[in-house]
Amino acid sequence: MSRGLAIKRHHKGRIKSKTKQILERLWVIDEEVSASEIGRCASVHCKGCSCFMCGNPRRHFNERTVQERREFQEEI
Repeated sequence: MSRGLAIKRHHKGRIKSKTKQILERLWVIDEEVSASEIGRCASVHCKGCSCFMCGNPRRHFNERTVQERREFQEEI
């Protein structure tokens, strides 16, 4: 049974409002942030950017994942 478009819109709005609250707390944003900006950058993953501080450490520092570290420890 598939759900309709209304429930998808509801969840999208719910996640955008939650993300807006998180971003206001973390970044201390005073100006109004539009819903399109939140949807474009952070509604799915709650991150504002992909810089080296916020982004994936594997991409920026070539760190191994936890699974890879465990695998290499067992081989040694």
